[in-house]
Amino acid sequence: MHASTRRQLQRQLTALAGGDRRAFDDVFGLCWPVMRQLAVRLLGDASEAEDAAQRALLRLFSNASCFDPEREALPWALTFVINECRTVRARRRRRPMQTLTVEPAGDLGPEQHLLRVDLTRALLDVVGTLSPADRVALGLEDAVLPVVAPATGRKRKQRALGRLRSAWRRIHGVA
Repeated sequence: MHASTRRQLQRQLTALAGGDRRAFDDVFGLCWPVMRQLAVRLLGDASEAEDAAQRALLRLFSNASCFDPEREALPWALTFVINECRTVRARRRRRPMQTLTVEPAGDLGPEQHLLRVDLTRALLDVVGTLSPADRVALGLEDAVLPVVAPATGRKRKQRALGRLRSAWRRIHGVA
């Protein structure tokens, strides 16, 4: 980013932090290409990087009032992207490595099939946040388990379902 563009970002982000909502479009226009490019370099996947950059921009705008005009604006803004990319990479590590295949049902139209695929992916994202013990309790993974009383197994499953529901709400906001 050129020095003049960096100065312009500094001015506009300072104005936004001061409450000038007219600076929103300028900050977005200056930050978006740089944030997206950094996310692509850090993640390698363009669509995943774009999502991460969007989430980073949302965090930047929600925390704009915390910006200290004495600090450099560009590194402050790019910190949001770096943190978001770290989160994405951590989620990748936790996610079980399995290929997603959804067979099209003969009676489903193309829109219903795409909806089914999206919901399956969303569920796998949420399941990837669960601990291995929770995935085993829900029957999603195999493991050699010690014999436990039936009531204990039901309680473990109930608790795992509760954590699955709360993870779904946290990630997708609906349940």
